[in-house]
Amino acid sequence: MEQPQSSATAPWLAELEERVRQAVAEIGRLRGENRRLERELAKLKKAGGSEGSTAWERERGEVRERVEKLARHLEELLGPGAADELRAGSGPRASG
Repeated sequence: MEQPQSSATAPWLAELEERVRQAVAEIGRLRGENRRLERELAKLKKAGGSEGSTAWERERGEVRERVEKLARHLEELLGPGAADELRAGSGPRASG
């Protein structure tokens, strides 16, 4: 009956052990990074409750104002009643 080879005579086993050690070290590093990211996310959520919300509302208002201004400008370019025609689905009438 053959006896099992020791790690000194089985290089593949030593290589496997080294790869397992590296994987364990990487898992530990990733767990630490995960904890750090969770703490950062919690801070952002806490800060986002007031400051982030206010900034988002302000940006939303600015976007709405710009879109409404563009819509008014387009309506002026298209002429009176153009918005009603567009809503009705007929589109602006070509003159001429």
